[in-house]
Amino acid sequence: PNEGIFTVSFHSKEKVSYKLEVVNALGQLVYKQNIKDFAGTYSQKVDITGYGKGVYLLLLTDENNKAVKKVLVY
Repeated sequence: PNEGIFTVSFHSKEKVSYKLEVVNALGQLVYKQNIKDFAGTYSQKVDITGYGKGVYLLLLTDENNKAVKKVLVY
């Protein structure tokens, strides 16, 4: 749980292009970032305070994989 500001971090051994998205409970896109040809440790602060309290899904996808995490904003 957080107040709408959180840090997304991950490690990639090979150069891969990623898509980082945050969607609300209705499936509406509230944040999107394309990460091109990235290798190493990634860390980025995400601010969704303007979208209000609720449950959000954070999606990190590449051409072969998809990771989904739940984010609770109170």
